[in-house]
Amino acid sequence: MHYYLLVAICDPESPKLYCLESLGGNRALNPPLTSKFIEVLEYLQKGRCTRTKIATYVPQVPRQREFSNDCGMFCLEYAERIVRDPISFEINASKDSLLNWFPTSSLDNKRSDLAEYIKKQSEIQHLEGGFVEKQDLDLPLADPATVRKQVGNKK
Repeated sequence: MHYYLLVAICDPESPKLYCLESLGGNRALNPPLTSKFIEVLEYLQKGRCTRTKIATYVPQVPRQREFSNDCGMFCLEYAERIVRDPISFEINASKDSLLNWFPTSSLDNKRSDLAEYIKKQSEIQHLEGGFVEKQDLDLPLADPATVRKQVGNKK
């Protein structure tokens, strides 16, 4: 399974759809996927099916390492950065200049940081006065070397 992020720029004059994809090489959008996404947008616009042509782009973005399973972490990073500075994203995406958006090394600990955050939130919810019954939360973290070895052996 592979995750990628679809971002719609809802400019009435020229709406755009960006596909942020961390594996690389997939520069064309899957037409059925695009159609489905447009259907969802139209539904969210309270059923106004305008059938406006939406330009679609797959800009070059920071890529995950070969044999990694970090596409979800990259999608989270893309989303976080877009929320922090949507104007900059739109400008750079329109110029296809997102390849150096952030250093990929900044994601090295993202999975473990996220797991630790979830674990900590669980502990907070279980404190006295919390609303969840106490349970142990075990979030196994895969060793990247093991994942690379497993993926490499599947070829």
